[in-house]
Amino acid sequence: MAIDREIRNILNDCANNPILKDISESLYDRTSRLWCTVLDKGGEEEIKSISDEISKIIASLKEGGNDLDPLRRELLIQHISRIRENFWGQTINPT
Repeated sequence: MAIDREIRNILNDCANNPILKDISESLYDRTSRLWCTVLDKGGEEEIKSISDEISKIIASLKEGGNDLDPLRRELLIQHISRIRENFWGQTINPT
């Protein structure tokens, strides 16, 4: 979790978007509390999702992606969708 938080802090700082940073940090803090519940239920899907998220961010940075805002926005929407589906039983269209 510490490595994940550090990566997110770096990316949030690089995004240079205080509004997106605040949203990202708030969602991260809220969802961190759910980890115990997720891991008790197996958690493999969420761990894979986070791994995929980190891979996409690294790939974007390697390609010289200076504007991470669209990617971060996409990943936040996917994250919210997973929470709604897995914890609240709501399915939404993330597009």
